[in-house]
Amino acid sequence: MMLDTEWSPCPLGCRAGDDPLVTAANWRAGPAGRFTVVRCRACRLARTDPRPTAAAMGAFYPDCYDAFVDRSDDRLASLRRVGRRVLRTGAHALPPLAPGAVLDVGCANGAELVEMQRQGWSVAGIEPSASACAVAAARGVPVIHGTVESCDELPAGLDLVTAWNALEHLHHPVEALRRLRSSLRPGGWLVVSVPNLDSLGFRAFGARWYGLSVPHHLYHFTPTTLARVLAAGGFRLDRLVYQRWAIDLVASASIVRLEREQRRTGRRPGTASTGPLWAQAVLYPLSLGLAAAGRSGSMTAWARRA
Repeated sequence: MMLDTEWSPCPLGCRAGDDPLVTAANWRAGPAGRFTVVRCRACRLARTDPRPTAAAMGAFYPDCYDAFVDRSDDRLASLRRVGRRVLRTGAHALPPLAPGAVLDVGCANGAELVEMQRQGWSVAGIEPSASACAVAAARGVPVIHGTVESCDELPAGLDLVTAWNALEHLHHPVEALRRLRSSLRPGGWLVVSVPNLDSLGFRAFGARWYGLSVPHHLYHFTPTTLARVLAAGGFRLDRLVYQRWAIDLVASASIVRLEREQRRTGRRPGTASTGPLWAQAVLYPLSLGLAAAGRSGSMTAWARRA
């Protein structure tokens, strides 16, 4: 399958050029392929380059993409979700805020917003997938169909903007952050969760690290580069919270198995799996240590309007 791709400059405007970091395969949804991750020599921000154009990205987000599907009636899935919430303590941490108005960027099927609605928040989401928007709307969540960069108007006077594993998917993250800043009231918060390129998982698995997820992830952040991008978007980093579960380690091991199977059979055998909950539970003590050292697979930034 031929895809439209494009070369992209560093979003921070650096002119020093890039160094190749890794070339990795797509082991998630969408067409098979290999994509290169480069690192800016000046600011050290890593990005997928070349990348699919915005118009071509839909091929990697089919209606069956896991985050789009409503599994609220699936008892086994619900139990897994509760278990993962227990294990990932800190991954979706919020500042100590009274309920107000919140916008969730890349809200997918609206699951996070349904939970926040129960807590008293006035919720809204923005999501580029039409099928995911339909699922979220059926759950009673108001959703804007589109992207932060492309929609005509965003809600105003927000107390909180959340982007759970969304910023790394955006083609123009600095532009998006600037628009979101304008939607926040003075003193409003932005909470962003992204994979951590400084993690043990990336050091151990390299191109097979699940957190790369090319080409879905267009940017690959460390704590330092995340702070730089937030600053360019008009935000001041207040706090970093590190994930306390080992989903990236378990899923990276599944990618290693998939590659072995592909070499043996010559066929793409499937997509990466986050594995059974018990495997993440076994690794939980290690996850706590990695979180304390800032080397876990995901991090959440709390930021304020600068």
